Amino acid sequence: MLGRRLKLRFARPLRAIRRALPPVNFITLHYAYFIFTCLLAAVIFWASSTDTHVEFTDALFLCVSAMTEA
Repeated sequence: MLGRRLKLRFARPLRAIRRALPPVNFITLHYAYFIFTCLLAAVIFWASSTDTHVEFTDALFLCVSAMTEA
């Protein structure tokens, strides 16, 4: 009973969110993987720079360049 009420309550907002998201296919997952991996690596690199302060934009540029081998 409780599960049915929750399903009915959240069905409409979830449908609206689902319509706004791109379809889940290889290229979407590939882009999401690259974006999230670069951001996570940049945060780790930025947070671990203790001796010399590295700006986040520099850390992000370095991690994106390393990830794409550019």
